[in-house]
Amino acid sequence: MITTSSQHDGHGQGPYSRIGVVGDIHTEVQRLDWALSLLREQRVDCVIATGDIVDGPHTGEAIARTCRMLREAGALAVQGNHDRWFLDREHRNLECATLAEDIDSATREYLQDLPASAELPTPHGLLLLGHGLGGDDMGALYPYDHGAALRNNRQLQRVLQLQRYRFVVSGHTHVRMVRKIEDVTFVNAGSLHAEREPCCCSLLDFTRMQAQFFDLAPDGSTLRGPEFEL
Repeated sequence: MITTSSQHDGHGQGPYSRIGVVGDIHTEVQRLDWALSLLREQRVDCVIATGDIVDGPHTGEAIARTCRMLREAGALAVQGNHDRWFLDREHRNLECATLAEDIDSATREYLQDLPASAELPTPHGLLLLGHGLGGDDMGALYPYDHGAALRNNRQLQRVLQLQRYRFVVSGHTHVRMVRKIEDVTFVNAGSLHAEREPCCCSLLDFTRMQAQFFDLAPDGSTLRGPEFEL
């Protein structure tokens, strides 16, 4: 059963064999439209999103449309640190910060109701969705972390010690990744707000045990990105 807030109860019980994943959005409503359309074509069982909806190049109606699109798609989204900062009126001096007056009441309510984390059943074990690592929206794991960086990562170690999750999906770093640590596969969804890496979304196929990334090219076409074993 999905553990989450009441706004996502329409997902049913699972398990979910094909999960579409959208990374940090940061107001990129047109890119979200691309990702949701692509994932529909891939016939996913559900769509999950790693949060950070606000704070980006667009504002006002674009953010409201983003939240409506996620709701209408039945997407399971979690709250990112930028969403939390916006709601708490923190760090509003950031470049491209979303301001209180940019958001209508329905959009604010949607952001407030997003859970910090959620659980989804898959045919091969439980999946934990969060913005950072689990409920810690500032937790981070990078592809190049090894040795002391892993041992000293307290949130990572908490997740591993629980021995509850087979898969952990996150965003936050904007660096896409699939890597296995002990018996847990960690997936970073990347971001729709492309900076260092391509704008992307992904499909987690638990029948084939593959994670397939799709990239949005500058001309608007879709490119088949890297594929990883789950």
